[in-house]
Amino acid sequence: MVKEYWERENYKEEVCADNEEGSSGELVHETKHRCQEVVGETILIRETLDSGETDKRLKVKEVENK
Repeated sequence: MVKEYWERENYKEEVCADNEEGSSGELVHETKHRCQEVVGETILIRETLDSGETDKRLKVKEVENK
């Protein structure tokens, strides 16, 4: 089970998702402007600008396997 806690400005979110073999590139969480996907052993958190033109990498974290 993957548990990520992250905070940006006043925004805080907890994301829990299964991280099984073969889950590379699996979209585990998506909101209007944010998405998080598991790629191998790394979690990529991206933010889409309001214009919808660009994705910006906010944070890259290692996955904790418990």
